Amino acid sequence: TGVFHAFAEENKLYEKIPNWKTKKPQKKNLVTLKGPEQGEEVPFSRAFGSTISTLPLVQGNIVYAPSYDSFTIQAYKNAFLFCVASGCNCGKLAQEAPLRAREAFVTSLSSSLSKIKTLRDVGPHLIQALAYAHISINYDKEDVWMAGTTTLLGGVVLEIDNKDSEDPPWGLVCINIGDGKSFHYSRKEKMFRDVTPGIQANGFEPGGRIGPYLKGALPDLRNLDIFSLGVSDGDIVLAVSDGVQDNLVPGMLGIKPRFCGLDCDDWKGVDPVIANKEIQSFQCAKLLEIIGDNETLITPKQITKRLLNYCIATTLLSRNFLEQNPQRHLEEDYLKYPGKMDYTTCVGFRVGFD
Repeated sequence: TGVFHAFAEENKLYEKIPNWKTKKPQKKNLVTLKGPEQGEEVPFSRAFGSTISTLPLVQGNIVYAPSYDSFTIQAYKNAFLFCVASGCNCGKLAQEAPLRAREAFVTSLSSSLSKIKTLRDVGPHLIQALAYAHISINYDKEDVWMAGTTTLLGGVVLEIDNKDSEDPPWGLVCINIGDGKSFHYSRKEKMFRDVTPGIQANGFEPGGRIGPYLKGALPDLRNLDIFSLGVSDGDIVLAVSDGVQDNLVPGMLGIKPRFCGLDCDDWKGVDPVIANKEIQSFQCAKLLEIIGDNETLITPKQITKRLLNYCIATTLLSRNFLEQNPQRHLEEDYLKYPGKMDYTTCVGFRVGFD
């Protein structure tokens, strides 16, 4: 686990987290939702999650193996814990890695919640949980290179003890490695916010992963980061895999930078900092467009279903082509064939008490 803690210290990941005093999570009526094994809604509509495939079908069977995505939501009386993992590449190992990582991450983090006194305390426990997730992938492998790799996005929302301060009522802290993405919907402002700025998908390379990847069977920690945000009652937090995020990126929808107000026709020619800012703005606006402004439909369940249906619709032309031409390759023309087919996961939960 040392490599994870060393990375966090070197990059000062904990210092970004507010030092707000937190209340102890109450485990009474704890409900756990897992996917893709389950898909039921947590009572009181507080949370919902689902994993689907937008990949082509051939003679009724998915071309690829069973899902490479995995998620868990734990709903406490006054807290939430969540995790979304997405296996890299394909095959049995890419199916196994996210399942192992998810279980280890959730087990480690949930067992440490009682030790947390401030929001900043969450940081080291997130790093420890991610380290355990990495170790779990390699566990019992005679040859460590026979283990898969996975991206992982996970975190907690805790109640803030703000009776003597002006701190927000709830605090969100999450860790991300790879190309998962988290968004926050403000009930008051009626807008989406990017919780994980700088984490962008390109459809092919996740930017980081756990599991044996580098020399010495080390993980790829390039884009590992921790994010935090104050949130309020009634707000909704989303966590999605790259199967969703890829379909919210303008370039993968055939939209050129010029449409976003940039003096350029190729995203490769845009400064990465500027590109990230524009993509971030585009994604949040796109989410609002997909979800609509009917407050009765802005629930974890409805948001999840609308987002996944959007991904199905966006990738329809690509899927139809491959189903009708199973021996041919799909040309890389996002204007003609927008979006990216993949295993696709969205989980969401409404902040507040049950």
